[in-house]
Amino acid sequence: MNKSEQFWKNLDRAIAKSGQYGIHYSQSLYFHDYKPEKNKEIVDKINEYYLQIIEDRDKRGINRYITAMDCSGMSILIHRFLTQLNIPSMLIIGDMSIQGHIEYETTYQYLENELNNIRSSKIQYHVWVIVENFMIIDPTIRLKESEREDFLNKKTNSGVFISDIEKLPQEIEYIPYLLGEEFLHKTNPNPFI
Repeated sequence: MNKSEQFWKNLDRAIAKSGQYGIHYSQSLYFHDYKPEKNKEIVDKINEYYLQIIEDRDKRGINRYITAMDCSGMSILIHRFLTQLNIPSMLIIGDMSIQGHIEYETTYQYLENELNNIRSSKIQYHVWVIVENFMIIDPTIRLKESEREDFLNKKTNSGVFISDIEKLPQEIEYIPYLLGEEFLHKTNPNPFI
């Protein structure tokens, strides 16, 4: 099974598990291709909005380290922005692998414990957005990885990682576990927005 087939299998499991845990998500996505011009328009709007988010957080005095680690809050903002533009998208809670190394060690037991207020000392999941045109939007991965030091030292505002699910770089794999904003609100009443 290749990486994209595994993603779709994991997404189906995430849909089922979300229902099993009573987590509602705003909409189901009907995955289909958009015209290249529409994709470019979406990417441009997301990049522009992302810079507004960074500038706003800087003005409010939010430490850039917190911004880099706030995949939940940043993804919620991107998802809500897309919703305002009538672009169907969904928040995904899960894990990722970079160069074969699992980053967060997410498990369903951990997520279930979080839902039942059995808190862990660290967050063991990652959050990103998927759009019905197969686009994955990860607003913090570059801040945590390749551009971390320059971002923290305000030498760059970095940017959003955006990729077609079928064309992800070989070294990156996204692993869906749950869907939607409700999990984030149930497990973190103040999601840094």
